[in-house]
Amino acid sequence: TMLYLSRNRFSGKLPRTIGLLSQLQFLDLSYNMIQGPLPLEMSTLTNLQLLDLSFNHLNLSSIPTWLVELPSLFQLHLAGCGIQGEIPGYLERPASILQELDLSDNHITGSIPAWIGSFTSLYLLNLSQNSLASKIPDTVTKLGRLGVLDLHSNRLWGPLNLVFQMQSSGGLTYIDLSDNSFSNDIEQADMGTQQGIQYLNLSHNFLHGKVPTSVGKLQSLQTLDLSYNRFDSVLPESLANASILESLELQNNLFTGRIPDAFLKLTKLKELNLSDNLLSGQIPFGEPLINFPKSSYSGNKGLCGKIGR
Repeated sequence: TMLYLSRNRFSGKLPRTIGLLSQLQFLDLSYNMIQGPLPLEMSTLTNLQLLDLSFNHLNLSSIPTWLVELPSLFQLHLAGCGIQGEIPGYLERPASILQELDLSDNHITGSIPAWIGSFTSLYLLNLSQNSLASKIPDTVTKLGRLGVLDLHSNRLWGPLNLVFQMQSSGGLTYIDLSDNSFSNDIEQADMGTQQGIQYLNLSHNFLHGKVPTSVGKLQSLQTLDLSYNRFDSVLPESLANASILESLELQNNLFTGRIPDAFLKLTKLKELNLSDNLLSGQIPFGEPLINFPKSSYSGNKGLCGKIGR
């Protein structure tokens, strides 16, 4: 029922006899050197629930239609399998039971299809490191169980507000939209609707204006990366309310004004980078701010004060 052979050096093609494993439910062959094509006999694995073929030498070009028709499949991981072209329409199933879909690190082009909202059981969606060029469709707000959304390193654009409007019953915990072409003002985004977020990365985009004050409502936030954007406001004092924040990356923006004294409340902070902005005034004296190196504050000509090392 379970076969885990990941991270070995298996090569060659999968044997056709794999179709005889009629009771197989979990198959993980990721991180090997297995070559394609996949044997058609795999289509008889009607009890298969998890399939992970990521990072092999499959060169699939496209996702086999018989694969997405497996009736019990709820976790599909095909990262780094050489998939090309647009996300195929047959990936949409009328009553999808998919809980995890990972198509990252491929050569997928086109747009994120609107029918992605039909995956109402989806917990993990990873389409990162492809060549997708579109808006995030409004239907993404229908993904009521989504916990992990990773779309980094594409060419996505358009409004981000809808990401924070998702009515996720379990709560989004991980959002990575970095290395895209988002360029709007997110000041009005109500991040407080997603209080379970632990990791939020919007770096390497073209975002501008103010950081929403609602970011302080993210009580579970541990990592916030807004670096390499065009934010041109003062640092939001409300950030200090994210009391368990461990990593704060705000470098290479146009932030102005003083570093709020309230940042001294971020006692869990282990990583801080405010470099290459337009900050000025005295660095608030005290932990944790004095514990960070000069490089955390460099490139701000108006900053002064003592730091640790």
